[in-house]
Amino acid sequence: MKMNKHSLGLLFLLLISVSFNAFSQVTIGSTRPPNQWSLLYLDASNQHKALHNARLTTEQRDTLMNTRRVEEQRNLARGLMLFNTDNNCLEFWNGSRWVSLCENNTTDCDPVYYVIHEPYPGIVINISTNGNGNGNRNGNGGTAVDLKVMPVGGTAPFSFQWFNSLTDSETGLRTAIPDATNYFFTTPDDLPVGTHYFYAIISNCNDNYSILSEIFTVNVLSDFSEIPEGSGTLQGRTCFDIGYSNPGDVCGTVQSRQHILRSFVANPTEVYTFSINSPAGYEIENLRFEFENLNDVVVIESITPNIFDNNIAIPGSVQVTVRFNTDLDVLARGLDKNHALRANIHALFNVVGNPQTVRQTIGVRVQDCSCCGAYIAPGVWRQFMCHNLGANESLDPFTPAQGLHGAMYKWGTGIVAISGPDNLTMSPYINGTPIWANRGGMPPTIGSTLIWDMVHANPCPPGFRVPTSAEWVGVIANNQLMSIGSWTAGHANFSSGVMFGDALFLPAAGHRTVANGALVGRGNATWYWSATGEGNNTLTFHRQNANGNPSGRVHLDRNAGLPVRCIRDDE
Repeated sequence: MKMNKHSLGLLFLLLISVSFNAFSQVTIGSTRPPNQWSLLYLDASNQHKALHNARLTTEQRDTLMNTRRVEEQRNLARGLMLFNTDNNCLEFWNGSRWVSLCENNTTDCDPVYYVIHEPYPGIVINISTNGNGNGNRNGNGGTAVDLKVMPVGGTAPFSFQWFNSLTDSETGLRTAIPDATNYFFTTPDDLPVGTHYFYAIISNCNDNYSILSEIFTVNVLSDFSEIPEGSGTLQGRTCFDIGYSNPGDVCGTVQSRQHILRSFVANPTEVYTFSINSPAGYEIENLRFEFENLNDVVVIESITPNIFDNNIAIPGSVQVTVRFNTDLDVLARGLDKNHALRANIHALFNVVGNPQTVRQTIGVRVQDCSCCGAYIAPGVWRQFMCHNLGANESLDPFTPAQGLHGAMYKWGTGIVAISGPDNLTMSPYINGTPIWANRGGMPPTIGSTLIWDMVHANPCPPGFRVPTSAEWVGVIANNQLMSIGSWTAGHANFSSGVMFGDALFLPAAGHRTVANGALVGRGNATWYWSATGEGNNTLTFHRQNANGNPSGRVHLDRNAGLPVRCIRDDE
């Protein structure tokens, strides 16, 4: 039945009246009253015409009931009818699938109900062209990314076809990807810089039914630095010394470095920890790890595991094992800190509810040189121990942690006044016995000694000693200083410290008072003994607050407790 504009307007008004009065009955096409069971009666007996249903292809039909339709909407659509131009059949929606009215074309085959996506749809997958695998979710390197769609419900078997779209819409210009006919698809590893869109069509029931996946967005960047930094910490060892030689005679003797050298043949793996601590209610998803080797030399070979599909809530952490190239024992020979082999490890993730990928990065270097040291005069670089005495030497010396604070000593003695573990737990006061006055031995008599006796009372291991005041002054004057952490006083604040250059980090461990050994200044003060006495006191390295100017000549009573950082004795 063909309708003119007036007939269509009348039909619209009649339908509106039906919506307001469920008991109204309407006839279109004649004056004949409708049957008692009819709500809308189309009478074509005098016109020799018929009702022309909506004409859609199978693909157009399937977009009506795709993954975006919730169950309630799918149920409300029951009875929806159309004419399928692909099979020339009338079809109606029964709430779960399209049913054909063609003779011998009915089927018990059910269409796919919805699709599970990996990664979750809506996430923008940032990837860099200079990556070396893992973080791209498949470990193959380049810009390759694994995308997956898993049908839920429906009658097997299923067929898949992946498409590359020019826009973030399934209705835009698209290209079917040859041989991309599985539930998973790996993007090419040489995608150009820019944004790329992919989706899949899943079909079953002899291709009578199909459903569209969500759009996957892959954003290819030229460099990881383009990915913004997110909340969290990535911790682990950042420097490795193979201890083979002493290039330039500035890296410390091989003998002095034996206790901290690294053989990658004997131990090629290292564990790194990614943690999320704040803010409350923060949750991340799509966590994956990527690495990049920076010297055209393979430093890192793999990260395991490289993908975490479960969400991580606050507080939470995961650990990954990084495998290094066993040839580094040879490749790094003769390389000082300025020519070290370098690599970066990236934790890439999304905050739940935010499609933007963010990152945390940690850099590692492999060299034939002490990992720790500083300039004490123009052009004069000296080796320092990487950790405070009594600290946990398995920890990365450049990443703030409570285990780096170490023990406390009184000046001029080689005896520990409070051990590293006790220094952490006895905060702020000394608990039990002995009391502070009886700890750590007796410092030399006031005024009688102007230099720490490194022959009879050296707390440092062989080959090292306590730095002089002049050496601390030289460190301050000849290295770039950078404040690390919050620099707020607190007995549980282990985040703060001072970085000199790129090879010497001093935690803000505070000090123990003369009167009773109470802890003062943890988190906002760096105190370190020098070997130099002056008058009734001794000179120390000291820096107060994040913006304070450090000094190597601050007076302090010898009975106070301070950490010790040892310097290589090259005299």
